[in-house]
Amino acid sequence: MASTRRDNARQNMLATARGMIEGRVPLVEGCRTLVRLRCQAELGPNSALQAIAGIESETDDYPIGTVRVEYAAELLARLDAEISNYLEKVRPVALSACREIIKELENAG
Repeated sequence: MASTRRDNARQNMLATARGMIEGRVPLVEGCRTLVRLRCQAELGPNSALQAIAGIESETDDYPIGTVRVEYAAELLARLDAEISNYLEKVRPVALSACREIIKELENAG
């Protein structure tokens, strides 16, 4: 049972990291997913996951999904501009971290 949970978490992390690289998974959502799954995946600490956790931490107050309808349009516009500027700066780091996570997960087999 535990190995099934670990394997499922690893497969979800792999799909998320690949989706982030391919542009199918938004970076903020992807970072949140990777951070949420890392303990279940039973991966040891590494610099790639630390980088993803850092990005997640810097964007944790940014609204995603259905919660966005609860925000005023002006506030959303400001937050979207702020997050866009931040993601432009960290995108290379995030995508590099995703490539490292993919490599680690594929080698963990």
